[in-house]
Amino acid sequence: MAEGFSSAMPLPPPFYKLYTDEHIEIFNNWKSTLTEETKFEQPPFSINASTLESQSEPLYLDPPKIITGLYSMFGFENDTDEHIRSLEELKIEKLFVENEDGQVDRSTELKKLNLDVLKNFVELLRTLRKNPYNYEEKVEKIRLTLINMHYLLNGYRPHQARDILILMMEQQIQRRKEMKEELHKCCVEVRKMINTARKKIDDELIKNEEINLMENLNQNSSNLIDENEETKKLDRLKLMPEKLLELTTLLKKANEI
Repeated sequence: MAEGFSSAMPLPPPFYKLYTDEHIEIFNNWKSTLTEETKFEQPPFSINASTLESQSEPLYLDPPKIITGLYSMFGFENDTDEHIRSLEELKIEKLFVENEDGQVDRSTELKKLNLDVLKNFVELLRTLRKNPYNYEEKVEKIRLTLINMHYLLNGYRPHQARDILILMMEQQIQRRKEMKEELHKCCVEVRKMINTARKKIDDELIKNEEINLMENLNQNSSNLIDENEETKKLDRLKLMPEKLLELTTLLKKANEI
């Protein structure tokens, strides 16, 4: 495969090699010597950079001028000013009727032309059966009728473009509405998740507070029990001297008896 087709980036056009310093200098010198009589002369030929010999390729370094007005393409004259040309400008016979304002009932006229096409086609078949060499007239009528139909249909292009734009705008509005609904659903889901997480956090906090409260109560109750036992012990110790005194007194009385 050639390098120009196998490379990732296409090669530049081959005439880029003409834009050398020597060629540009030669071309500019030639342009400076042009006059009204010689402005259509062929530019100088390119030279070989190594041998400085003249080549067979002219130096067309300036781009061609932009075409304006009429030009011929495929045997038809076209205008650079793009617009829907009338049948009179195209020098084609008009087969439909216009009203006083120049307006056309396109639907009615298209139906008539469609019937004319069918009629001419049937007549063409008859002509081919009876005299095949006289088909050109009927073919020309069919061609002329189809051109008129095509011209009338082209009049719907602005309406088609407008309807397409309206449809595109409606589709954009519909897409934005759907995006809005999706965002709203996402917001609702996110709010539910946040509320659920907040509820779980609140429940955990309340549970932890209850556990801490119970632990404090248990600790306080155990402390109270310990304090009561200590108080009882102290009360017993306080009563011991009195009981000893009573026992001593009883022993003395018993000895006296």
